[in-house]
Amino acid sequence: MNAVLRFLRFVLDFVGALAVLVVGGSWLLGVAAENGRGWIETSSSALAATPEDAYWAERAQAMAQLKALADKKADPDKIGEIERAALAHLQRQLIAMVGPVNVRGYSDPPESHLTALSDSPEFGELDGVTFHRRDVSAPGELVVTTEALLRLWLQDASRAHPGWQRARFALKSDAFYGEALNAEDGYEGVAELELTPPPAGAAFAAAKLGRWGLHTDTIQGPVLIVTVVAGGRVFIATSGPATTIDDVPACRTLARRGDSIRAGAFGPYGGPQFEAWRDCVRHNLRSAPIYADLTREARRVADRLAKAK
Repeated sequence: MNAVLRFLRFVLDFVGALAVLVVGGSWLLGVAAENGRGWIETSSSALAATPEDAYWAERAQAMAQLKALADKKADPDKIGEIERAALAHLQRQLIAMVGPVNVRGYSDPPESHLTALSDSPEFGELDGVTFHRRDVSAPGELVVTTEALLRLWLQDASRAHPGWQRARFALKSDAFYGEALNAEDGYEGVAELELTPPPAGAAFAAAKLGRWGLHTDTIQGPVLIVTVVAGGRVFIATSGPATTIDDVPACRTLARRGDSIRAGAFGPYGGPQFEAWRDCVRHNLRSAPIYADLTREARRVADRLAKAK
């Protein structure tokens, strides 16, 4: 009997040690403390199955089905019908996973930010839900996703962008905002705005001033992007800044050559004058009076996002 009890105790101790090794090892491999305030990144292998995992599997299955139909040159109308049905099904899941979002200035009901499962200009953008600003005179959007969905999206995207395996790095990358929010036009940052420390209740916050239109001839801007991670969700707000983008003292001469500050920086002009002005602003905006105004504006947006219910 004693031998049996000793054997059972050995088995239980071995199983317990193995569980600690597996869970602890996965945590050590996947965790990266972002700023000491609780936001961590965990490898998907260390996580139990989640609604996001189930969603991602259905999404992949739908994409594979649509690709197979396209490869077989199936009726385009039939393919479109199947894609619309799949998108509607996935949208319901996205809205349920993200949950209620109440941020002052943005309207209900939410729309799916996932708008394509096959080849199109929007294909591959970030999975989440979109809210539009109520003030139509100052258009803008709020895209909300979960940390788990962001990790899954970044796992796919990191094949082309290895650094994006860390969410903190991705959320500070200009290329991330182009691919996640506006794949057709792309995004080019002109300046980062300092949001350290993040607002109360947030694990991470970042802000950028830039423009849409990196991949096109039509430059759209300026655009202010504010990102906040709070409560297991990721909030990305985009809008034209209320702060007037006018004068950067160190770049006045270049601005005059470029016709005007607005045209040279964010309007439909390109070429050497635009590039010289843009580079000057990148290096000197932080020391310009408008930098403090832009940062305060971004901080106000971040505070609202961190308090979202």
